[in-house]
Amino acid sequence: MIRTADRNGHIVEEDSFQNKLLEKIYGSVAGRILIRPLITPAVSVTVGKILDSGLSAAAVKPFIKLNHLDMRDYEERKYASYNDFFKRKIRAGARHIDMEPGHFISPCDCRVSVY
Repeated sequence: MIRTADRNGHIVEEDSFQNKLLEKIYGSVAGRILIRPLITPAVSVTVGKILDSGLSAAAVKPFIKLNHLDMRDYEERKYASYNDFFKRKIRAGARHIDMEPGHFISPCDCRVSVY
């Protein structure tokens, strides 16, 4: 179970498919054995090239929908690849940066894990 807070302080608890899958993979010896070949540098480089290709751009809209992303703050444009989507720009004036000393800000949209 993951508890997250958005920029407005709304707290959401979720137990996503991804989290359940990762728990099964990394929480068992069999899962760790099965995943070992997939985390090699050669596979990472190959998958990176695929996600940089124009064909991967077709995965952007389903990713947005699956993750319930609010795209109103971002410049509207066509993405050249799946990886290009993660380089999207925020519209001018869409976000206020809190410059108060002692406040924690993130240079990008993310989820911060706190343990």
